[in-house]
Formats: sequence, structure tokens, C-alpha cells
Amino acid sequence: MTEKELFIVLASNESPKKADAAILLEGDGFSRVPEVMRLYKSGIVKYVVPSGGVDDPKTGKYKASLLAKKLIHSGVP
Repeated sequence: MTEKELFIVLASNESPKKADAAILLEGDGFSRVPEVMRLYKSGIVKYVVPSGGVDDPKTGKYKASLLAKKLIHSGVP
């Protein structure tokens, strides 16, 4: 198991706790969007803050503005 896979396993096995905001990190394309949407829609987080400054679809990195558009389109204001 790679370090990245181990991190994903550890992070995904933890129960989310209520928080003011979730930070949507760039990378891995849009694969993190459904989980952050679930956190928002279930009331676990009040806000979603997209981050990112690199636009490189080959590596799955997108600017925060594009992630924000994806979130808005998916129902997260």
C-alpha cells in the first residue's frame, strides 16, 4: 500500500465531526466533490472552501474557481 493509499484509508475511516467549514483541496480531479457535498448537505459543515491555483487536468488539478462552479452546479451555494 502506498503512502497516499494509506492516508486515504485512514482519512476515510474516521467519522466526520461537525465543523464550520470543509476545505476542498485540489488534486484527484473532482473525486472529492461528492464527499464534500455529502458533508454539506448532511449539515456536518456549514461552508465549503475550495482551494487550488493550478489548472492541469492531466494531473487532476483545477483552480478553486472551477471547483466552486462544480459545487454550485451540484447544489452547494
